[in-house]
Amino acid sequence: MKRIFLSLLTIGVVGVAGVGASRAFFSDKEVSKGNIIQAGTLDLTIDSEAHYDGLVCTIPLTGGPSVWQRENSEIPSQREDLIGKPCDGTWPLKSLVNERFFNLSDIKPGDEGENTISFHVTNDAWACAKINNMTTGHQTQDLAKGLYFTAWSDPDCNNKFDDKETLLFSNKVGPASDVLNGKTYALADSTTGLGPLKGNPDLNQKTCIGLRWCAGTMTVNETDHTIICDGSTLGNEAQGDSVQADITFDVVQSRNNPNFRCVVPVSDYLNIGDVASEVGHNLTEWSNPWVKPGWGGNYGGGSSDSTLRLLMGKGDINGCADPAARPAFFTMNAGVGTATKLTLEHLDGAVNDSFDVYVEGTKIGSYIATSTGGAEVWKTTTFTFPGKTGTVHVELLATQPVAGWCADWGQVAFSNAKLE
Repeated sequence: MKRIFLSLLTIGVVGVAGVGASRAFFSDKEVSKGNIIQAGTLDLTIDSEAHYDGLVCTIPLTGGPSVWQRENSEIPSQREDLIGKPCDGTWPLKSLVNERFFNLSDIKPGDEGENTISFHVTNDAWACAKINNMTTGHQTQDLAKGLYFTAWSDPDCNNKFDDKETLLFSNKVGPASDVLNGKTYALADSTTGLGPLKGNPDLNQKTCIGLRWCAGTMTVNETDHTIICDGSTLGNEAQGDSVQADITFDVVQSRNNPNFRCVVPVSDYLNIGDVASEVGHNLTEWSNPWVKPGWGGNYGGGSSDSTLRLLMGKGDINGCADPAARPAFFTMNAGVGTATKLTLEHLDGAVNDSFDVYVEGTKIGSYIATSTGGAEVWKTTTFTFPGKTGTVHVELLATQPVAGWCADWGQVAFSNAKLE
């Protein structure tokens, strides 16, 4: 296109020169100088105020590090020992460097706290929160399983869950082992119904959220807007444990971007045993496909989609006494979205059909059989894992010895898998 334009310009100049030799023309010239189209900017800054057991982390008027003070001078706190001591979680408006919303030690069952987090943007923007790199002191994640969180949109920034305010977590409330484990949340996107964060170059407009935690089970009532913390459920096994995670906030322009979503929907379905559905899912180490009415057993009357394959349990290589089970593999495709959930339809039958599930080589859960020796029943079980994009590698492993009478057939039947 550039080359064509230059050729036309040359032809035009020659034409003017040819005519200009024989006659004169009136002329005028107006000049508009310094025309500019300048890209706008999108900048996010954040301030925060932390609350803990009747205390508020306060920035002293005289300056210096933030310290704990009573939230209400007339009401004692359960943590009077912290008054006047340095605290994290409160800071003025800034771009984050090493700030922490939570940095607490010696928490006890029934302790609870909240952070009111304020977002300021220079232009209207969608906003997302990504939580990852969760680590725990105990491998069994005892504290993470017993430390509950919830979050809500807090337009009046008063650190209370008020009428008409909406919860932000997809599962509304849950333990850190779930809600802080590789999740992405929409603070404001095309799905929340709240509109984008309102921007202002002077950063004098803000949008707040409340992030509350409980050392124990948290119950959130959306009718009367109460949040109750029950510390009786946090047992001794959590003593000495810890939870740590990173929170990343992303903002994206909302203008000319009306359909933006923080979490791109993921849906990949595999009908195990249906060779057409299996194309591209890379199944290896499975039994032959079973299609109703099938072969070698009733299998609970057949699954919901009438097809299945089986894992190879211990002693299950053509009936030979193999001391170890063989894992079976397949892949699912999350595309550009982030997958966090795998749902399996499987048979819990006359033998012990327990199994482990691995994603990218990391164990994400186990199923413990409940129908051993009883009726064959099809079950649907969902396993969650830290967010994955693109190709997701799944491994299934039968964990119990195969019964002698089914050694030629396999151990643990699977009918389908769904990735979300």
